[in-house]
Formats: sequence, structure tokens, C-alpha cells
Amino acid sequence: MYRLVAILKHRMLSLAKSPQQVFLVISLVFGITFIFLTPPFMAPDEWMHFRRAYHISEGHLVAEKISFMGREIAGGIIPDRELIIEIFALNSYPYSVENERLMLPSLINQGDDNFQSGRKFKIDNILTLFRQTVPPTSDEPLSFVYFPFTARYSPHLYFPQATGIELGKLIGLPMIALLYMGRLFNLLLWVFLIYLAIRVTPVSKWLFLLFALTPTSLFLSSSSSADAVTNGLSILFIACLLQLAFGDNRNRFLVAAIFALALLVSISKGYFLLIFLFLIVPKDRIGGGKKYWGLFLLLVVLTIITVSAYSYFVNKVLVPLDSISPHDQLRFILKDPLGYLSLFAKVTLSLPLMANIIRMFVGRLGHFSPYLPAWLIYLHMIVLFFVALIKNDENITLLYKDRIVFSVIFLLSFFVICTLKYLTWTPVGDNTIEGLDGQYFIPIAPLLFLMVHNKRLSVWKYRAETNSAISCYSFLILLLSAFVMLKGYYL
Repeated sequence: MYRLVAILKHRMLSLAKSPQQVFLVISLVFGITFIFLTPPFMAPDEWMHFRRAYHISEGHLVAEKISFMGREIAGGIIPDRELIIEIFALNSYPYSVENERLMLPSLINQGDDNFQSGRKFKIDNILTLFRQTVPPTSDEPLSFVYFPFTARYSPHLYFPQATGIELGKLIGLPMIALLYMGRLFNLLLWVFLIYLAIRVTPVSKWLFLLFALTPTSLFLSSSSSADAVTNGLSILFIACLLQLAFGDNRNRFLVAAIFALALLVSISKGYFLLIFLFLIVPKDRIGGGKKYWGLFLLLVVLTIITVSAYSYFVNKVLVPLDSISPHDQLRFILKDPLGYLSLFAKVTLSLPLMANIIRMFVGRLGHFSPYLPAWLIYLHMIVLFFVALIKNDENITLLYKDRIVFSVIFLLSFFVICTLKYLTWTPVGDNTIEGLDGQYFIPIAPLLFLMVHNKRLSVWKYRAETNSAISCYSFLILLLSAFVMLKGYYL
């Protein structure tokens, strides 16, 4: 009995020292589970993400813009069989050559987003999608398809999906298998980035683990969504700056990695303000004031150049939504900035909106549904803040200056995200902000939890038990998430 207790205690102590290993196992087990539990194209906007990834796999880094029926659309040329599989998958009908001939015309008009809400799927019908034949390249019929939202995203956000798709094409897989290949490679890159982040950060390793394994975060990373790369790069960037500020590693490679990550993050959906986290780094960690401010100025200048160049190319394929005019909306804001600030405060301080953002941030497991139960969503937020509050296995103190930097960058980034939604999703002068989604705040959310980091609630004596509890909790909430997906999509 004593030997068994000693063995268990040894295992728990080993577990307490390896959060990155725990993350690797749990993320791969449930990430792969989510890949196959999620019906085709049922992650948020996955049909557009997959189209863009396929277009990039063909060697087209920039989307195209054409005039069609008197209006401009952004997209690219891809095989017709992608559209056919997409339509059959979204309508949950079995695929066959005969069904394609007889049913396709009647299904085309039913494949819009609203028709997906609450849909049940049959596994047998999904398996029939693998029967689609792969025609010779010379006989492949092609069409121009639109993907307006994803056309504006930087191509580096689709490199893992495009790699998986290209590998699948090389070995002759059917179109639906290319979707799963893209999901798998997207997951693998995200797991690698978060694994590095947990290993690199000297602060709150278990918080990073728990945050990354939030159900929405893992679900998005198991899809074709560009959010997987965006979130992985952002979290790794934050971890590297924490290492530079508080860790033992201060070599030139770390500084070079921070610069490279900063440029990639700055063109990943508008999270450029994260570069100002450099201000938490003490001057003596860099080599004195002159070198410190010189590096910071260089970082800012390179970011401005990168964002400006990226914006220049994106504007060439930017097609506003119907009744939306970003330029007119910007003029409206500049005409009455105080009025817009009042609108921003009124909208974002609305309790229903905040509740919906938290719901999407924690428990969104599909394009429209399913969601985790409300009680579990709020429990997860409480657990996140509790893990952020406790002193675990590091002897690092965050100064008030650091907390101020975290707070200011989080609030300004929140404001920028909301303003971008106001510019690109909201009719001119409207008194609301359309399109706000909890998943857009994942890259900046670690700053919210780092604000409350402290050393008063110490669990040093019980760190093995605490870390084991965090591991078990992460496993259980993802297991429940898998059940919610199974019930929501199939039962």
C-alpha cells in the first residue's frame, strides 16, 4: 500500500513538472477526436476557410477579384467537385454520381448559412462523400468561387491547411479527405506552437495550458479556420516576451524569434498592438537604455511597414458587404469621435453582449450550434481566473507596471477589434456593432488573466495535486465537449 502511494506521488510530481507534455497528450487526443466529430464545413465559416486554403495550395497566395452580375466578388478558381461535396455535406445527403445528377440542382439553393442551423447529420451519409472520384488533372472542371471574408486574410494563416491539402492531392485522395487533411495539419501546427509557448513561458505555465485547452480554442484549431495559426502565433509571442522579461533565456535567437513573431502576428487579423508588450521587458535585460529603445523603435517601424504593405495588397481584393462602406463609416467616426466612444461604451458594457461573447469564447462547438451548457461555460471562466490567481511553481513577481501594460494593451486591442467590426460589418451610422464574436478575443485574452497573477495564494505545498486537478479538469471538460458535439450533430 505504501509502495503504491509512493508510486502515485512520484507520478503526480512528474506530471506537475511537465505541463507541456500534459498539453501535448490531451490536445492531440481531443483535437483528433474533434476533427472527426465535426461534420464537414460545420466549424465557423469553414467553407470559406477551406476554399481559401485550397486556392493557396494551387500556388495562389493572393485572392482574385472579378465583376459578376454587376458586382465585385473576391475568390478564386478551384475544382467543381469541391462545390459539389460542399453542397451534399451541408445538406446531409448521401453522395453518388446518380444523386449528383438528380439532386444537385435542387440542393444548390439550400446550402446557405441559415440552413445549417440545428442540422443533424448521418455518419453513413458523410462516409459516402469519400466515394467521389478524382478526375485526371487535364479533365478537371473548374469554377470561380467566392470567399469574401477569408480573401482578406494573410496567406501564412493557411499554410498548414494548404500543406495538408497538397499532400492529399499528391496521393490522390478525394475532395472530402482533403478537408480532413487540412484540419489535421492545422491542428498539428497549433499544437506545436502552444507546446513551445508553454515550454518557453516562465510565468503561469498551467494557465497557458488551461487557456489553450478551452473548448472553443481547441475546436477552432481542429478545423480549417485561420484562427488556429493566429491564436498559436499570438500566444507563443506573448510567451517569448515573458521569457525575455522574466526568464533565464536572453540570447539573440529569442530576440530574433520575437521580431519574426511580431511581424507575423501584426498581419494576423489586426493584433498589431501586442508588439507593445515589449515594454514589460526591463532595460537591463536588453543591454541598457539605448539598445532597449533602439530595438523597440526598430520593432515599431518594421511593424508599421509590414502592416502598411499588407493593407495595400489586401485593399485590392477587399469587397465590402452589401450596404457596408468602411470608408464612409470611418468618416462617420472621425466626424464625431466622442459620439463613437459613447456608442462603443454603451454596446460593450451591455450584459447580454458580454454574456454572448463569453459563451462563444468558451463553449462554441459549431457554426451556429452546439454550445456547452451555460453553467459549464461560467465555471470554466471561474477556473481560469482561479488558476491565474494562484502561485504555482515559479518564483516570479509581476510589477504593477507590467499589469498596467497588460491592461492597456488588452483594452486598446479590444477597442481595435470592435472598431474593425464596426467598419467592416456595420451599416454606416448604426447604433450597434455587428459581428462581435468571442473567438476574436482569444489572442489577447491571456493578458486579461495575467493581470491578476500574484504570489499570495500559494499552492506550492500542493502543486502536484493542483496541477493534476487542472489536468483532470481539462480532460473532463473536453470529454463533455465531445459528448455535446456527438449529441448536437448526430443523436
